Amino acid sequence: VDLKNPIRPASVRGHLRFWWRATAGAGYASVKELFEAEERIWGSAEKQGLVALSVSNQSYGSTLRPSSLGEKVKPYQRFFVYPFLRTKRDDEALGLTDVSFTLCLRLSEKLEPQQKEQVERAVRAFLAFGGVGARTRRGLGALRVLEPSQNNWQPRDLADLEEWFGGLQTSLKHSSLAGAKAIFSDATGPENAWRKLASFWTRFRKGHYTGKYPEYSAMGGAMWEDHTKLKALSSRDNALSLAKPYMGMPIIYQKFSNTFAGEIKPAGKSRMASPIVLKPVAFADGRVRAMVLVLSAPKPDKVDIKGQPYDLTWPADDRVLRALGTQGFVETILSAAKKEGFTEEVDL
Repeated sequence: VDLKNPIRPASVRGHLRFWWRATAGAGYASVKELFEAEERIWGSAEKQGLVALSVSNQSYGSTLRPSSLGEKVKPYQRFFVYPFLRTKRDDEALGLTDVSFTLCLRLSEKLEPQQKEQVERAVRAFLAFGGVGARTRRGLGALRVLEPSQNNWQPRDLADLEEWFGGLQTSLKHSSLAGAKAIFSDATGPENAWRKLASFWTRFRKGHYTGKYPEYSAMGGAMWEDHTKLKALSSRDNALSLAKPYMGMPIIYQKFSNTFAGEIKPAGKSRMASPIVLKPVAFADGRVRAMVLVLSAPKPDKVDIKGQPYDLTWPADDRVLRALGTQGFVETILSAAKKEGFTEEVDL
């Protein structure tokens, strides 16, 4: 973290470009058309865009060490900040909390009404579903509007989210809010919302819904059957049925006694961003709800394990799926969230 300049305009612009693609990108027939439209609005290395962006009035808040966030063995916030904890090679990373800033967007007169609407929608999506800094899909850097006269940029209720983002064109070429599904908790405080999300995610990643672990156990092993399949993998295999790669890659399995060790990554790429966004969402009246959002995104169909490609499919049967009574990827996430007290679904 740059303590002198924690909110970089270029970084904010990058986030807004992502949410513009997630809300408007499906309206373009080809990658070339999408790039040209994005370049016209947001600019590129060669061309100046029609939206000028500046960040001012930065207040740095206070410093924060990840190790101060709860106990390591419990499903609290530390689960989301593990990349920043102390390791054998590196010291603990430093973070900031309660940062505030003023974001100003100046729109050119050349911007068409439809483009202006797209920009406004991207800002709303950035505030509701995104954030600043690292690991914004895991609740870090969550945003709220501090100026009361500007709180119309935040939803009043869940119906606002459906109105703002419902009915968008769908796309299978990139992550999109069109066709996305979200589920929310009751209103609570920001920290409680984050802890609720961490409790959901730690339990879901381990698959602790089965007879052996019907509730989350910090010392319990993973119940997903991925590891058993990976352990039995041979050079004769060319296809795998796994669950965890659908949640984001790379996945690194450490070496333990008689277990699979190695990295799973998307074939031809180094990483695949998780389609699952976990976020404390701020509403115009000051309330906060924990949200589990599943973006509409291309599903991985090939993975690379130790330099060998494998066709990938979602498991047709797994003991975690049987315990949850589900089959599909999105259905499984929503069912697991309901077990943590998430109740209100929103279709986008």
